[in-house]
Amino acid sequence: MHGVALLLVALLGVGASSRGVDPSLASHYTGASGTFACLDGSSAIAWERVNDNYCDCKDGSDEPGTPACYNGTFYCANKGSEPRTLSSSFVDDGVCDCCDGTDEPSGCANTCLEAGRAAFEALQSRVVTVAEGIIAKEAATKAHAYAWARRDDRLKALDVVIPGKEAEVEALKIKRERAREDHTIKMQLEARQRQREAPIRAAAAEAARVAAEEAAAAAAAAAAEGEVKERESEEERGRRIASQWTADPAAAGDKQEGQQEQQEQQQEEQETLYDEDGEPLSERARARANQTDWEQFAEFVGVLRKYFWSWGDWMKMVAKEGIRNDLTRRRQGDNSQGSYIEELMKTRHRNKEEQRQAAVNRARMEEWDFGPNEEFFPLAGKCISSEEGTWQTELCMFHMAHQLDTSMDIDYPEAHVLLGWWKGFGEGHRTAGFDQGGACTLPNGDESQRSITASLECGPTELLSQLSVPDAFKTDRPCTYTATLATPMVCCTAEHAALAAQLAVATRERAELQARLSVSDSGGTGAAPTVVDAGEAAPEVAVELEAGVESDGTAAESGVKDEL
Repeated sequence: MHGVALLLVALLGVGASSRGVDPSLASHYTGASGTFACLDGSSAIAWERVNDNYCDCKDGSDEPGTPACYNGTFYCANKGSEPRTLSSSFVDDGVCDCCDGTDEPSGCANTCLEAGRAAFEALQSRVVTVAEGIIAKEAATKAHAYAWARRDDRLKALDVVIPGKEAEVEALKIKRERAREDHTIKMQLEARQRQREAPIRAAAAEAARVAAEEAAAAAAAAAAEGEVKERESEEERGRRIASQWTADPAAAGDKQEGQQEQQEQQQEEQETLYDEDGEPLSERARARANQTDWEQFAEFVGVLRKYFWSWGDWMKMVAKEGIRNDLTRRRQGDNSQGSYIEELMKTRHRNKEEQRQAAVNRARMEEWDFGPNEEFFPLAGKCISSEEGTWQTELCMFHMAHQLDTSMDIDYPEAHVLLGWWKGFGEGHRTAGFDQGGACTLPNGDESQRSITASLECGPTELLSQLSVPDAFKTDRPCTYTATLATPMVCCTAEHAALAAQLAVATRERAELQARLSVSDSGGTGAAPTVVDAGEAAPEVAVELEAGVESDGTAAESGVKDEL
């Protein structure tokens, strides 16, 4: 009996001495050696002096369950909710600070089921989120597998493309020089041809001038001859009229013959006054019909003279037009040749630019860090944006980060703020950095450059959130922005397994706590509190895990499904 009593006293002593101890430090509070070593190593005391409401250690580690030490701490287990660490001054002060009531000797109800409900549901949601992120990561990886395979092929192809482009550029240089030489030779030949043709053109122009003058002289001679003939006809006509009034046969001729001739003349005059349809002729036609042969011949000579002068002018025009056309043709030839050379230059520039860009891309693809397993390759060239107020923030992975003030015209430079150019990933690929951004003024007036660091977390889709704009007067890094970037590319089975194990423990603790409270209430303290069963939302999580993520065989993941 005496031995049993000593054992009970020892057990109660250990229990009392371990009150308020953090489980991570439990190995220091076993009392196995009968002594306790202060955690700061300053001294060692007898085990009985632990939690005796007297502070022996300078760091207060000997009084985790009493308020004796001002610098001591008290650990609230809060099973069914979240653990919490208090200052020892809150212990035994009559106020319930721990939801499990362990900071006070009595009088505190256990409220951890309700207090931990939000955290438990958040843990459930987080497990589902990570599971969905793993599924999205696998889908993105498969979608970019072909592109990743092509990267190696492209790098190999560039080794062939770049020398080929250089050879093509050199060939274009030679072709351009040949084109210039051909153009020069062509211009020289055309100049010589024009020199040879110049006398021929001058002779043609002179011949045209001489022909025009000869035509004019011939027309003048014909006109003079017509005037003589006209005068002779008038004298003959006078003699014929005089013979009609005399009896001289020689003057008049045969009377009857004269009368017959007069009748024929009158009939001819009457016929000329009407056209073939019997319609009267116009004044101009009637005047022409009444013209004598001499008048008609004089009119013909005038027309011929105008024609010869027009022909001379036409010959001069032909000569001028020939020269003009020749110049135009030569100019067009120059332009076409120049356009050909210009096109060669443009092609050469395009090839050089393609060669330069190919070399840059090759260097980037070899130097950029896409993660240990190239898992960040699907993010290359992808931009993730968020809006807060009038500001739109955008992070373009492996490129740049910037902001846009949507309240301003996009063409205004003031609407754009460069946050930085791609710097790279941080340690463990859990952050992404951009630096060397736009100018930023420090509180002392000095100039610096903006930068932004994004913390990466697992999520089913890319989402930029929690953007923090630095206050130049409240931070030691006034030009550094921070944000959180959710992406499936950082989701991993290890994180999921850890969360699943944590969820299994929380589920078990809440179920045990609910059962204990139910038993306590049924013992006479009243009806059991109305709470939601700890595993009520868990089946949905189990379905998500089984549907989206393959089990990795860990005990933690199996345990979570067993609990659910």
